[in-house]
Parts: sequence; structure tokens; C-alpha cells
Amino acid sequence: MTPGQVELLFQASQTPELTNDQKQRLTLVNPWTMSGPVAMVMQRRVAELNPVQAKQWIQDAGASMSLQAAAAQQGLAPMTTAIEAELARMNPKTDDELRKEKVASILAAGNPYGTSARIENGRMIAATKGNLTQQHVLQMLDPKEAERQKRLAEGPQKGHSFTPREEQILRAHGYSLPGEG
Repeated sequence: MTPGQVELLFQASQTPELTNDQKQRLTLVNPWTMSGPVAMVMQRRVAELNPVQAKQWIQDAGASMSLQAAAAQQGLAPMTTAIEAELARMNPKTDDELRKEKVASILAAGNPYGTSARIENGRMIAATKGNLTQQHVLQMLDPKEAERQKRLAEGPQKGHSFTPREEQILRAHGYSLPGEG
């Protein structure tokens, strides 16, 4: 075990879910080579604290999730809280992966800033309202994508329109206005 792995195991063991007696019996082993409730607590805590190391230990141990969990992950079986916990232990995700999934989930529901009314293929498409909560979440997770979605929601920029006074001045100097022959 490297010093970093020892520190990770120690941090994981500091959970209030383990009794002092259980903490005293822990050894320097890959949590995925063990079974039982203490091992499950350690696996979950390691996956939360360091998903990259957890993935490596899962691979090293040759551990795999249950058939029921794999089926639920693919939408073939119902998802339960126990299966969600197993998936979190056996397939930990980094913060970046979680952030990307959340952004994709927000965008899959449509532009959180809504859309402006427009004409597509000769049909009028009504404007949609935005979702303020999703706007704020997207802004926190990916500010560049939030700005892009905001620009898309605003639609194309309108051309300049002249005030009546500007039109008068232009015509007085011999200029024609856009749209006038």
C-alpha cells in the first residue's frame, strides 16, 4: 500500500457508521477483496472520497456488480435504493463525470432558458418558457454552456431599426432605408 492509499483507507474508516471495535479490526487491504457490512461501508466511503482509486481497486479485486444491479443499470429491472448503493460502490464516478452527466441531463430536457418563437418549414413554432432552477444549476456546472444556451434562447439578433427622426435625416440626405427600393 502506498502512503496515499493508507490515508484514503484511514479517512474512509472515520465514518460514524463503524464502531470503534470495527475500526480497530480493519487491516491494510483492498476493501473490494472483503465482504460483509463493514466492507460495504468501506467500499462506499472509498468510492465517495476517491473514485479513481476505487475503480482501480475494483479492477484489481476482480469484483463485479450483481446481475440484478447490471440489469437495473440498463433499465431492464427496477431500480431500488439497495441497487443504487451497489452501483455507487461498484461504479464510482469522479466529480467531472457527475458534472457532465448532470449537464447532459439538463440539456436533454431542452434549453433551460426556453426558446423564442420561430418559423420552421413554414410552421410557426411557439416560444417555450425556461426553467429558472435548471438555468442556475447549468450556470454553476458549466458557465460556457449556459451562456451558449442563453444565446440560442434569445434567437437571432434583430437588425438595427431607425427612429422616425433618423429616417427623416437619412431621407433628407438622399439615402434610402433598408427594404425601400
